[in-house]
Amino acid sequence: MNGDTTIEILEEKITETERQLLINLYDGEIRYLDDQLRIFFNGLKERNLLKASLVIITADHGDAFGEHGYFTHPRHLHESLLHVPLLVSPPGEPIGETVETPVSTLDIVPTILEYAGLSNDELPGTPLVTENGLLERGEDDFVYSSATGEDEHEGARRFAARGTRWKAILERDITSGKILNEQIFDLHEDPKEYEELLPSETERLPLRGLPSPARHRQAIW
Repeated sequence: MNGDTTIEILEEKITETERQLLINLYDGEIRYLDDQLRIFFNGLKERNLLKASLVIITADHGDAFGEHGYFTHPRHLHESLLHVPLLVSPPGEPIGETVETPVSTLDIVPTILEYAGLSNDELPGTPLVTENGLLERGEDDFVYSSATGEDEHEGARRFAARGTRWKAILERDITSGKILNEQIFDLHEDPKEYEELLPSETERLPLRGLPSPARHRQAIW
């Protein structure tokens, strides 16, 4: 096909040109969303509501473009799917701070309830910020994710524990409980998760709270 490199994607073939077209179309969707958000914020400003509002912008998932052998958003736990935008603007003057600490989308509803003065006792997650705008996370906190496989992997359950630097992924058989796969990534050195660390390697690294391969199974079940 026009001399393009052919990429094998889950038994299908796609050229690099076709892949780039998909990325360009996705970028177009992002640009459209940016324009709609601008209209939304301008509407709040015109009504003098922006500084009085708690505004939270996020996404339910990311999208993959062949980085790990699949496209769109199947039930995997790579950063291309889990790492989504999260912008929180409390009422008042904007702070303009970038927070590197991992957080969970489970914390969004508790954050809204915190500002509304309502109880969060029956829901998972904790407020991302207090009413005075202070971050409620420690730098060594971990975020946990899970997903059930689909199609030929529907008998597997995947778990992930993600810290500021280190990330562990574990896959096990739902019926037998057998460990099918274990991976640990250094997201500082390998943010796209191309080079997994061997369990023997991780025993010698300063994982800053991430359980060792012998113990992280229990932590992320």
